[in-house]
Amino acid sequence: MVVDIYRRIAPLREAVIGAASLDSAVAAQLRTVEAGRKAGLGRFVARIDDLGGQRADLNADRATDLLFVLHGHETFLGLVVVAGWPVAEFKARQYQLLCRALLTDASVSATGEPTRDLSFHAAWIAISDRERDR
Repeated sequence: MVVDIYRRIAPLREAVIGAASLDSAVAAQLRTVEAGRKAGLGRFVARIDDLGGQRADLNADRATDLLFVLHGHETFLGLVVVAGWPVAEFKARQYQLLCRALLTDASVSATGEPTRDLSFHAAWIAISDRERDR
């Protein structure tokens, strides 16, 4: 779902950043939106930790920073728009990267129950199957 939002919103990011450089009200709103996004991701990271799934070598701030950057508009734009990746591959690779960056080894599994119904998980399974069949 977030990737679907990125498809619509991410191309506007450059215009918003440009406007923010000229208009302090736009800059303030952009900071507010970014802070809200980061706070929401921080709650997500806290839940992972509550469930015992967060890597031991990451504190909450570092895990939130990683999620904020790796699961951001710029990452989507860079890989899908600039590099030309198919959205399904972006979802699969991002799923793999985020799982490995944030979760304990015991929590990372291509067939794990917690993410089974997510489109990211399905994309990862499809890519994994294709690569295994090569």
